[in-house]
Amino acid sequence: MAGRLGLIGVGALVLATAACGSQSDDASPGRSEVSSTTQANGPTSCGDGAAVLAFTGPSYEEGGDVFVLGTGGRVQQLSTDGGTYSPSLSPDATEVVVSSIGEHGEVSDSFGPSALSLYVHPVEGGTRRALHTSGYATAPAWSPDGGLIAFEREPDAESEGPSEVWAISSKGGAERRLVAPEAGVGDRDPAWSPDGRQLAFVRGARNGGPSSLMVAAVDGGTAGPAAVLLASKQRLGQPAWSPDGERIAVTAETPEGGGDQMQVIDAEDGSVLTSIEAAWSPSWTADGRLLVYGRPPGISDASGTTRVAELVPDGDGFETGLPVPGIDPIGDVYEGYRVDAAPCDLGGTALTADVEPVGTISVTVPSTGEEVTVIDRAAAAGAIDQIVTETTGVIRTKLVELSQLGSTSGQPVDPNEAPVELPLLDTEGAPLVWVVCDDATCGVVDARDANFLMGGGSLGDRFDELEDLAPQ
Repeated sequence: MAGRLGLIGVGALVLATAACGSQSDDASPGRSEVSSTTQANGPTSCGDGAAVLAFTGPSYEEGGDVFVLGTGGRVQQLSTDGGTYSPSLSPDATEVVVSSIGEHGEVSDSFGPSALSLYVHPVEGGTRRALHTSGYATAPAWSPDGGLIAFEREPDAESEGPSEVWAISSKGGAERRLVAPEAGVGDRDPAWSPDGRQLAFVRGARNGGPSSLMVAAVDGGTAGPAAVLLASKQRLGQPAWSPDGERIAVTAETPEGGGDQMQVIDAEDGSVLTSIEAAWSPSWTADGRLLVYGRPPGISDASGTTRVAELVPDGDGFETGLPVPGIDPIGDVYEGYRVDAAPCDLGGTALTADVEPVGTISVTVPSTGEEVTVIDRAAAAGAIDQIVTETTGVIRTKLVELSQLGSTSGQPVDPNEAPVELPLLDTEGAPLVWVVCDDATCGVVDARDANFLMGGGSLGDRFDELEDLAPQ
């Protein structure tokens, strides 16, 4: 899906039709709705029927929908309109605010949603209520005391003006600009500190490029002057404070558009503590665990597709990913994607599967002598589910160098030279792949993470002649 909420990696934001005009800046939420209550004694208990987490998943048509995971491990789809995104759970995790096309909007494959406004859903289902935001409202963030919802707002489809951070009472009513804008750049993706006294957001050009992670003090529903915490050459987004307030995790898109990574930043001095490839949309649980979308290294099910997963600390960083049980791999995730964990105490509810990370082995590449680490044979065999719907017979696996999968061109470039060997696929510098077959078909998967690369074609006939580089 192209446009404002297109597939991951689409950097351009395409304007879409929006709702009614803006409210006056003088229409301010009352100070009584915002407090400076801290969480010094830890998070409060969740309400009855609370959600463990909320996340955006595909509608399998043109847009996305919002799902919640309950404490009993059941996933429930909250929206069915194919145009609902960016969930943010209330402080007691019994409600979730979303950005949605509403009753009369639609999602275009070319231009994205026709309009987006904010709605509040009970996580146990039932009728949602509209907050009647104006403009094009996205990326809502529920304040820790429950009084305010900050959000990213663009004026309307006709304006070339940048996005701004606005706020509205969680009960509805008048909205107002929360953050003073800066000429020529936009503000997006607001995130509250755990005590509600600070707001982090991203400031940068509309269509990507360098951006800055900003932090401003908030008092009585008004944000003070913002300071740069981290200036980056990357397009930052989706900041998330750790529950102790000491770290901020943020998505960072590579300058070349090669996909997203995640960075964990010191909330005091802005230094980057760790970077994690193929992980995005960070969210912290109340007890300090870090949840993401993505394919983090070592994810235990070797599904090869995007998952909601927990990152497990390994040494000084986060190197191991474990899947959240009950949530199937997600094929398409949109720019309004988000994982949001309950900010309250769930009483020790397990989030990740009781499994060990996928096994790895070290192998020497024959052509270069380089030693590389790849997933082991058992993990490679598990990738057969990506290749066929129903496995038949014995699963066979071989770890091979890419040169073994080359094909000879029909005509040499120079008639005096031998035909050129052409590799069948490009795995971005990884020299080894697993060939996985059952009795009916074969496939090729990335040896680093079991990500499906291509169908094997005639590999079944050639399987016996391939040299297996993995120990038996």
